[in-house]
Amino acid sequence: MARVQRRFLVGSRWTALAPLPGGKGECHFEVTAVHGDSVTVRAVLTRAQHPVPIAALEDPAAWTTGWVTLPAAES
Repeated sequence: MARVQRRFLVGSRWTALAPLPGGKGECHFEVTAVHGDSVTVRAVLTRAQHPVPIAALEDPAAWTTGWVTLPAAES
């Protein structure tokens, strides 16, 4: 994935491909603030906020741009 351009981050939408540590299983997020080398993302459903390093957003195995429907987890 190409480098994330910081000036376009606020308001951008992301899907976490795996639940965030300390989260409640949220997968869809919106960036609310940029702080140096990290961003604050807000979960769409729960409104919980989490700090995420910008480098993590550039990892296609962990994050994808936009809100993407994920396959249901096998139980």
